[in-house]
Amino acid sequence: YNKAQKGQLVCMLRNPIEREIANYHHLVHTNSHLLQGITSLRQYAEEFDMEENYMTLILSGHEQGTNPATPQTLEIAKDVLRAKCLVGLHEQLPASINRVVKYLDLDSIVDAPPSARPCIDDAVRRERNLVYDLPTVKKDDGVYEALARRNSLDLELYDYAQGVFSEQGYDLFTS
Repeated sequence: YNKAQKGQLVCMLRNPIEREIANYHHLVHTNSHLLQGITSLRQYAEEFDMEENYMTLILSGHEQGTNPATPQTLEIAKDVLRAKCLVGLHEQLPASINRVVKYLDLDSIVDAPPSARPCIDDAVRRERNLVYDLPTVKKDDGVYEALARRNSLDLELYDYAQGVFSEQGYDLFTS
Protein backbone atom coordinates (compact mmCIF):
# COMPACT_ATOMS: atom_id res chain seq x y z
CA TYR A 1 0.00 0.00 0.00
CA ASN A 2 1.70 3.17 -1.19
CA LYS A 3 1.19 6.10 -3.52
CA ALA A 4 2.37 4.11 -6.55
CA GLN A 5 0.21 1.02 -5.96
CA LYS A 6 -3.19 2.04 -4.72
CA GLY A 7 -5.61 -0.68 -3.85
CA GLN A 8 -9.24 0.26 -3.93
CA LEU A 9 -10.52 -1.61 -0.93
CA VAL A 10 -12.13 0.80 1.50
CA CYS A 11 -12.73 -0.36 5.04
CA MET A 12 -14.90 1.84 7.25
CA LEU A 13 -14.48 0.77 10.85
CA ARG A 14 -16.50 1.57 13.92
CA ASN A 15 -15.64 1.01 17.54
CA PRO A 16 -16.83 -2.58 18.11
CA ILE A 17 -18.74 -1.67 21.28
CA GLU A 18 -20.57 1.14 19.48
CA ARG A 19 -21.16 -1.18 16.52
CA GLU A 20 -22.87 -3.77 18.72
CA ILE A 21 -24.96 -1.15 20.54
CA ALA A 22 -26.08 0.22 17.17
CA ASN A 23 -26.84 -3.31 15.95
CA TYR A 24 -28.95 -4.03 19.03
CA HIS A 25 -30.94 -0.82 18.58
CA HIS A 26 -31.44 -1.56 14.89
CA LEU A 27 -32.82 -4.98 15.75
CA VAL A 28 -35.12 -3.47 18.39
CA HIS A 29 -36.43 -0.74 16.06
CA THR A 30 -37.09 -3.21 13.27
CA ASN A 31 -38.79 -5.66 15.64
CA SER A 32 -36.42 -8.34 14.48
CA HIS A 33 -37.34 -11.93 15.16
CA LEU A 34 -33.65 -12.48 15.95
CA LEU A 35 -34.15 -10.91 19.37
CA GLN A 36 -36.53 -13.62 20.57
CA GLY A 37 -36.35 -13.48 24.37
CA ILE A 38 -33.79 -10.67 24.41
CA THR A 39 -35.32 -7.72 26.26
CA SER A 40 -32.38 -5.48 27.16
CA LEU A 41 -28.98 -4.34 25.94
CA ARG A 42 -27.40 -6.20 28.85
CA GLN A 43 -29.10 -9.44 27.86
CA TYR A 44 -28.06 -8.84 24.23
CA ALA A 45 -24.44 -8.32 25.32
CA GLU A 46 -24.38 -11.43 27.44
CA GLU A 47 -26.62 -13.90 25.60
CA PHE A 48 -27.30 -12.95 21.99
CA ASP A 49 -25.79 -15.24 19.37
CA MET A 50 -23.70 -12.48 17.77
CA GLU A 51 -20.78 -13.06 15.48
CA GLU A 52 -17.87 -12.40 17.82
CA ASN A 53 -14.86 -10.49 16.46
CA TYR A 54 -16.70 -9.96 13.20
CA MET A 55 -14.22 -7.57 11.56
CA THR A 56 -11.22 -9.71 12.47
CA LEU A 57 -12.87 -12.70 10.82
CA ILE A 58 -13.91 -10.74 7.72
CA LEU A 59 -10.54 -9.11 7.11
CA SER A 60 -8.59 -12.30 7.80
CA GLY A 61 -10.68 -14.16 5.21
CA HIS A 62 -11.98 -16.69 7.70
CA GLU A 63 -15.47 -17.95 7.18
CA GLN A 64 -17.92 -16.72 9.73
CA GLY A 65 -19.50 -19.20 12.08
CA THR A 66 -16.93 -21.95 11.56
CA ASN A 67 -14.09 -21.16 13.95
CA PRO A 68 -13.59 -18.35 16.44
CA ALA A 69 -11.06 -15.62 15.73
CA THR A 70 -7.62 -16.17 17.23
CA PRO A 71 -4.55 -14.01 17.78
CA GLN A 72 -3.27 -15.39 14.46
CA THR A 73 -6.39 -14.28 12.59
CA LEU A 74 -6.02 -10.86 14.24
CA GLU A 75 -2.48 -10.56 12.83
CA ILE A 76 -3.73 -11.52 9.37
CA ALA A 77 -6.52 -8.93 9.65
CA LYS A 78 -3.99 -6.25 10.68
CA ASP A 79 -1.76 -7.13 7.72
CA VAL A 80 -4.71 -6.91 5.30
CA LEU A 81 -5.84 -3.64 6.81
CA ARG A 82 -2.41 -2.03 6.47
CA ALA A 83 -1.48 -3.48 3.08
CA LYS A 84 -4.77 -3.51 1.20
CA CYS A 85 -7.24 -1.04 2.70
CA LEU A 86 -7.93 2.62 2.70
CA VAL A 87 -9.09 2.97 6.29
CA GLY A 88 -12.02 5.14 7.29
CA LEU A 89 -13.32 5.64 10.81
CA HIS A 90 -16.98 6.01 11.66
CA GLU A 91 -16.10 8.51 14.38
CA GLN A 92 -14.51 10.68 11.69
CA LEU A 93 -17.11 10.07 9.02
CA PRO A 94 -16.91 13.36 7.05
CA ALA A 95 -13.10 13.22 6.91
CA SER A 96 -13.24 9.53 5.99
CA ILE A 97 -15.69 10.14 3.16
CA ASN A 98 -13.54 12.99 1.86
CA ARG A 99 -10.53 10.67 1.88
CA VAL A 100 -12.43 8.07 -0.14
CA VAL A 101 -13.50 10.69 -2.64
CA LYS A 102 -9.95 12.01 -3.01
CA TYR A 103 -8.40 8.56 -3.11
CA LEU A 104 -10.76 7.40 -5.83
CA ASP A 105 -10.24 10.68 -7.66
CA LEU A 106 -13.85 11.77 -7.40
CA ASP A 107 -12.93 15.40 -6.71
CA SER A 108 -15.62 16.72 -9.04
CA ILE A 109 -18.19 15.51 -6.50
CA VAL A 110 -16.38 17.06 -3.53
CA ASP A 111 -15.73 20.35 -5.30
CA ALA A 112 -19.35 20.68 -6.37
CA PRO A 113 -21.67 22.84 -4.31
CA PRO A 114 -23.45 20.96 -1.51
CA SER A 115 -26.70 20.92 -3.48
CA ALA A 116 -24.97 18.85 -6.17
CA ARG A 117 -23.92 16.07 -3.81
CA PRO A 118 -26.98 15.35 -1.70
CA CYS A 119 -26.41 11.62 -1.32
CA ILE A 120 -23.09 12.12 0.49
CA ASP A 121 -24.38 14.93 2.67
CA ASP A 122 -27.61 13.08 3.45
CA ALA A 123 -25.75 9.91 4.40
CA VAL A 124 -23.48 11.80 6.80
CA ARG A 125 -26.42 13.66 8.33
CA ARG A 126 -28.49 10.49 8.78
CA GLU A 127 -25.60 8.64 10.35
CA ARG A 128 -24.86 11.50 12.75
CA ASN A 129 -28.49 11.58 13.84
CA LEU A 130 -28.45 7.84 14.50
CA VAL A 131 -25.27 8.10 16.56
CA TYR A 132 -26.65 10.86 18.76
CA ASP A 133 -29.69 8.73 19.58
CA LEU A 134 -27.66 5.76 20.81
CA PRO A 135 -26.87 5.30 24.49
CA THR A 136 -23.28 5.06 25.60
CA VAL A 137 -21.89 2.60 28.09
CA LYS A 138 -18.90 3.18 30.34
CA LYS A 139 -15.93 0.83 30.48
CA ASP A 140 -16.76 -0.27 34.00
CA ASP A 141 -20.34 -1.13 33.04
CA GLY A 142 -21.25 -4.82 32.78
CA VAL A 143 -22.66 -4.29 29.29
CA TYR A 144 -19.37 -2.82 28.07
CA GLU A 145 -17.40 -5.63 29.68
CA ALA A 146 -19.60 -8.32 28.11
CA LEU A 147 -19.36 -6.76 24.65
CA ALA A 148 -15.61 -6.23 25.07
CA ARG A 149 -15.11 -9.88 26.03
CA ARG A 150 -16.98 -11.03 22.93
CA ASN A 151 -15.15 -8.59 20.65
CA SER A 152 -11.72 -8.39 22.26
CA LEU A 153 -9.81 -8.96 19.03
CA ASP A 154 -11.99 -6.46 17.16
CA LEU A 155 -11.12 -3.89 19.85
CA GLU A 156 -7.43 -4.53 19.22
CA LEU A 157 -8.01 -4.32 15.48
CA TYR A 158 -9.88 -1.03 15.92
CA ASP A 159 -7.02 0.47 17.96
CA TYR A 160 -4.65 -0.63 15.21
CA ALA A 161 -6.94 0.84 12.53
CA GLN A 162 -6.87 4.22 14.28
CA GLY A 163 -3.08 4.23 13.89
CA VAL A 164 -3.33 3.22 10.23
CA PHE A 165 -5.91 5.97 9.67
CA SER A 166 -3.49 8.55 11.09
CA GLU A 167 -0.56 7.23 9.06
CA GLN A 168 -2.57 7.18 5.85
CA GLY A 169 -3.71 10.73 6.51
CA TYR A 170 -0.12 11.81 6.69
CA ASP A 171 1.24 9.58 3.90
CA LEU A 172 -1.56 9.92 1.35
CA PHE A 173 -3.45 13.11 2.06
CA THR A 174 -0.85 15.72 2.96
CA SER A 175 1.07 17.57 0.32
